[in-house]
Amino acid sequence: MRTQNFSLTILTLVALLLITITSSGNAQDRQFATKGITELSGSVSYSNFTYVSNGETGDAISIFTLAPQIGYFVIDGLELGLSTGVSLLPGFSVLSP
Repeated sequence: MRTQNFSLTILTLVALLLITITSSGNAQDRQFATKGITELSGSVSYSNFTYVSNGETGDAISIFTLAPQIGYFVIDGLELGLSTGVSLLPGFSVLSP
């Protein structure tokens, strides 16, 4: 049951990220890194680890991380931005500012 909830959460977050990426299509009208441009970016990662100690294999753990970022060019070539990150582990979630 927990694995199904974790998989559903991952799929939902990936779908939201893709919607965000495809809805920001007006950036092609203006040159990048110029005053007034808002930039949406971020990263998505998935890791799977299996613990091994003294030759014995332990349980596997999966980690899914989503780290969105937004920036605004206050003058040409100078961007101020904010970012955050969420890491999801089965039974846990970690939010970083």
